[in-house]
Amino acid sequence: MIGKFRSKLKQTDSHIVTLQMALAGAFVVILFLMLLYSNAKEEQLFRVPPDLRQGVVMRANDIAPPTVYSYTYYIMQQLNNWPKSGDVDFAERIYYLQAFLTPSFRQTLTNELNGKSAKGELRLRVRKIQELVGHNYSEQRVLIESENSWVVWLDLEINETVYGKPVKTVYVQYALRVVRYDVDPETNPWGLAISEYASTPKKLLESDIDAPFKRLL
Repeated sequence: MIGKFRSKLKQTDSHIVTLQMALAGAFVVILFLMLLYSNAKEEQLFRVPPDLRQGVVMRANDIAPPTVYSYTYYIMQQLNNWPKSGDVDFAERIYYLQAFLTPSFRQTLTNELNGKSAKGELRLRVRKIQELVGHNYSEQRVLIESENSWVVWLDLEINETVYGKPVKTVYVQYALRVVRYDVDPETNPWGLAISEYASTPKKLLESDIDAPFKRLL
């Protein structure tokens, strides 16, 4: 009888040791998970390309070329939206969009503003721009320089009027360098900024409008 009792006691002790080891292992796992959680970012940024018809594989903080193109076109369109008078509207656009421009490109635009204003080229000018029909995004329009830098080519139609009368309609290709710019997500959720003209803007000829896309360097 005593032998059976001792055997049961040993089994109980062995079971207790096993449970203690399991608890110790669970505690280690919990500590490891807590460490991972404390080191993980509270937010992950995913930039979804505008066209998902062919699917997309994404990682956090990846920036796809279509996103870079859409961003660049949007900012350029906003910079060139002058509903009343270019000398006032252009200055306001540069100021309100400063979070989306590097300081050096903002200075380039300010110099452009001052130069044209001195010549009287902006007063009462109403301007709008739009993407040329058929000249929308394609892979060739975004050159990936690195994971933090791209060159974007935009083919745009620029229309200007004074007192409602057309004074200018031109077709221009812009090559713009865009960089990763995670400075203030509150004011610039894109995490991008236009940094410079990659080359001097070029006028498009009539023959260029219906021709396949090419980079005018």
